[in-house]
Amino acid sequence: MKSKGIDFSALFDPDVVGDGPTAPDYRVGGVPLRFAALKYGTKRADVGYAEKGVDVSNKWAAKGTAKYLLGPPDGIIVENTGAGAAFTALTINSDGTWTASDGKSGYWYGSAAKAGVGAGYELQATVGGGGPGTVVNPAVGYVSLSASRTISYSSTSTGSRTVTMYIRPLGVAAIAGTVQLFNTIDG
Repeated sequence: MKSKGIDFSALFDPDVVGDGPTAPDYRVGGVPLRFAALKYGTKRADVGYAEKGVDVSNKWAAKGTAKYLLGPPDGIIVENTGAGAAFTALTINSDGTWTASDGKSGYWYGSAAKAGVGAGYELQATVGGGGPGTVVNPAVGYVSLSASRTISYSSTSTGSRTVTMYIRPLGVAAIAGTVQLFNTIDG
């Protein structure tokens, strides 16, 4: 499909994540056109193809503008109860996922694991709260996510720590998220 002689694939970014809207009225090989959702990038000038009266450029990210960084987990609580001691941890993985010691997991990039994506990103974490115990934080300053990074909290008495993480593409402004690491000591 072309606009003013230019193929749509040269005008819009591909749908890497898999949630890009389709334009059912416009098809190639019987398949509706689909590109990266506009929420991942910026709008380009109208292309002169409308669906339900709205130019399709209002659906899709302009070529070269889509960014799929979702940011670190935000607002979750990682919990553990132990007899005498407890341990909680959150790992930001180099494949665009994150995992918590209590089984929670998600994505900081896109909607599927993607090997090697972390090489283009950095993580920094700050730890707050005065809970007793020990925090291991390998990301006091920005560190590459070419390797997975685990922030952990261990204690022998009930307490919690707040971890604020910042993920950014190399040399670009960061997206922040805050996680609570909470340990309960039983008995």
